[in-house]
Amino acid sequence: GNDCLDLSYGVYEIKNIKVKKCADKGISAGENSNMKIETLNAKEVNIGIASKDYARVFVNNLFIDTVKDCINAYNKKQEFSGGFINVKKMNCVNYKNLEVQDNASKILINWWRQHF
Repeated sequence: GNDCLDLSYGVYEIKNIKVKKCADKGISAGENSNMKIETLNAKEVNIGIASKDYARVFVNNLFIDTVKDCINAYNKKQEFSGGFINVKKMNCVNYKNLEVQDNASKILINWWRQHF
């Protein structure tokens, strides 16, 4: 009934991860964490990937299907600021919002975006 993977306060490197039918976020990075993901596949989740509260997330290959938001970056806790997400290749289909970010956050898509 929550996130499939929720990580904070650390350095994380993930080669290949598949998440499906998470009630909230496929992957959530928060509280000053650093995360590098080679390939993420997320399907039937509320938010594909989220970065919040000084978290920095780098994704090489992002495949997301059937979501409300593909990518989300924001500030949640008062003692922190926004999140950062940098994606090299992204394919997001069947979504309501491609990117959602607040003024304290940044989302970068390096190579290309595919919309279907």
